[in-house]
Amino acid sequence: MSKSTDIVVKKFFVMPDGSVRPWESFSEEELQEIKDKLFDKVCEETDLIDIIKKKIIEGA
Repeated sequence: MSKSTDIVVKKFFVMPDGSVRPWESFSEEELQEIKDKLFDKVCEETDLIDIIKKKIIEGA
């Protein structure tokens, strides 16, 4: 006899206050806002890395 196992994946978002909230509880607008903020943060980090690289190359 074979056994079957169901795997359930739940996605949660950790809020700034440390609480967790399931993805399903967010509206489309809230999810878009989160995506926009994450994109902005990634762009900031990339810009910082580019500035550091430029400084290293100029200083070398």
